[in-house]
Amino acid sequence: MSTETVTTNRTVPSDKSTAPPRAAKNPVGPGAITFMGGLLAIGVIVVGALGLQAAASAVGITTSKPWLNQLITGSDGLRPLGWMLPVGLLLVLVGLWLLLTALRPRPKTAVPLDARTGVFIHPRDVARLAEHAADDVDGVASVRARATRTKVTLSVDSTGGDEVADAVKSAVTEQLSTLKKAPRVSVRIKAVAP
Repeated sequence: MSTETVTTNRTVPSDKSTAPPRAAKNPVGPGAITFMGGLLAIGVIVVGALGLQAAASAVGITTSKPWLNQLITGSDGLRPLGWMLPVGLLLVLVGLWLLLTALRPRPKTAVPLDARTGVFIHPRDVARLAEHAADDVDGVASVRARATRTKVTLSVDSTGGDEVADAVKSAVTEQLSTLKKAPRVSVRIKAVAP
């Protein structure tokens, strides 16, 4: 009888705990320059159409003169006029504004939760959480909430007294304590008949 030894090249996991995954990035909306990108794309399409018409005319596909030649010869002999300088400066300022707008960071669209893996919630869902927390407070007849990434505003119809505002604010603040940065909570009370 012979005994054979089998060796493998498998790695044995170590006893060290694995590191948690990196946090996800905050969701962002479209950039402010998106609209201008569409207009610039239309401009490129127009220039391409002019180029195609000029090429078709040069090859002999069409008998008409190239529109680009007509534009260039039509502007030949123009002299500087008084309105050209202010219009040119205005176009330079518009170009600088477009450049700065393109470089502006895209707006964040969600609120981060206090988690290591990057969990986010939309402001409309923050408003829902605030409404549910406020609705559980005694003396609240109805509640409507609006939320941004930094502020929650509650409009409360209350059958109770002035202490309802403090109780609602406390309940909402506790409910939203799982957010990485707690938003400001504003409560407006409107007294209604019980």
